[in-house]
Amino acid sequence: MARKNMKQGKGIWLNPKTRNWRYVTKHERFLYYKQDEAKELGMPDIILQKISAMNVIKDETPIRIEAIKAGMVRMRDKWSEVIAQFHADHDVRDILKAIHFAMNDVPEYRHAWHIKIDNLHHNLRDNIRLEIKEFEERLENDKPIIREDFNAPV
Repeated sequence: MARKNMKQGKGIWLNPKTRNWRYVTKHERFLYYKQDEAKELGMPDIILQKISAMNVIKDETPIRIEAIKAGMVRMRDKWSEVIAQFHADHDVRDILKAIHFAMNDVPEYRHAWHIKIDNLHHNLRDNIRLEIKEFEERLENDKPIIREDFNAPV
């Protein structure tokens, strides 16, 4: 069976500052239909108002991007891999630590063998796919994980 045909696992929105997270079925629908919960998670009112004016079906990607640009981390379990997307040009190390926290806190993510990390910042766009053990070792030893991991010693 082709990997792209595999059923998606659990998705979450993660607030990397508070490390609070919420399960979601579809990331954009959570932001559109559950705005009180999104606000509790830390989504700014101005972003939620902008999302309310969008079409939840036609604007799936723009809705997700608005939340990611507002500081949220989008995560999804894809069988043996977890994908984490964020948008940052600073405090990247803190975001990576929050992602690591979620990898241990979300029960469905504990089985993953790999993590794919995408920084969607337009000037720094970078991604990497690592075994979980290597991700943890790099965090523990203050080694850079992705190119824009400015806070880690080189």
